[in-house]
Amino acid sequence: MNEKQFLNELNGRLASLDPQERKNLLAEYQAHFAIGKERGKSEEEVAFDLGDMGELVADIYLLKDEQLTPVKNNRRKYWLIGGLILVIVFLVVPFLLMMIAFFILSV
Repeated sequence: MNEKQFLNELNGRLASLDPQERKNLLAEYQAHFAIGKERGKSEEEVAFDLGDMGELVADIYLLKDEQLTPVKNNRRKYWLIGGLILVIVFLVVPFLLMMIAFFILSV
């Protein structure tokens, strides 16, 4: 597989990514080919050295998912905080109001 074929296939398999992100990744792999050519390798050798296209694409998407994980964790934090606020509003506040009313009425 030559450079053009490699980049076209990679571009097709990364179609679901943001266009700017895809452009950056393609530029990165073009740089791999340029470096390989400078070192005297053929385009086919560089493509072979980069590895299986399926594994390469899977790794790219895996890295993208790992970058999104902190956002998912933040969502969980917000839900937890919201739940705690609801517990305080609906359980603790009425209990405190009952205690205050009890002490006021008992005096």
